[in-house]
Amino acid sequence: MPGRTHQTWTAALALSLLAPLSGCALVPRSRLDQCHKYSKALQAEVVQLRDQTGMLRAKNEDLIERAQTDQKRLTGLEDIVARQENSLDALREDRERLANELERVLRVVRVPGGDSTAWADRLDTFAQRHPGVVHEAGSSVCVVPLARLFAPGSDELSPLGQDWLRDFTNLLDGPQRDTTTIQLVAGPVDEVVRTSHTEGPAQRVRAWLIDSGRLDKAAVVVTGDSESTAPPGSIVVRIAGRGVD
Repeated sequence: MPGRTHQTWTAALALSLLAPLSGCALVPRSRLDQCHKYSKALQAEVVQLRDQTGMLRAKNEDLIERAQTDQKRLTGLEDIVARQENSLDALREDRERLANELERVLRVVRVPGGDSTAWADRLDTFAQRHPGVVHEAGSSVCVVPLARLFAPGSDELSPLGQDWLRDFTNLLDGPQRDTTTIQLVAGPVDEVVRTSHTEGPAQRVRAWLIDSGRLDKAAVVVTGDSESTAPPGSIVVRIAGRGVD
């Protein structure tokens, strides 16, 4: 009896160990291979999705950085536009001030006779070509800001100022050149301009018109009371007949 019992337990243990193996053996091998293929495909897809996620994350970070850069650039452009608008407003105010001062100048400066109409037409065209120059229609007088003629903080004529004077001397070409006088009146200047000019601005312009513009010394004169006839920070240029007081 004891021997038979031992054999029975041994057989039962062997059957218990073989039971799982017999269960796996019941699944077709083709099904197992297909499961392996699906598993590998899913693993490959997971890797691909991870790579795509990394690329999208990097692209998103790049777009955020570009947006921040564009925002900074836009803010800078807005500041530039605001400064330009302020400068434009200041130029308009200066032009209105010069126009008002010119009206006052015309009340104290006698308009010459003779060819005054022809000079007025030339000066009107001249002023249209040179922004900042103020000319009253029908007169032979124009007002030029010193800032347009001289380099900042210097008594040297700027290239723009020399171009202006060169164009002005060309304006005088014609039969009336030898019988014309150019009268210059400089308005009051601030302390910076006063200390930077070794000679008056009007005298500096006169020297250029004589040396470079080849005008006769007697044809270019500095005259008038600057405090009563010329706007501050400007030069009044008047074309007159030779011999006019």
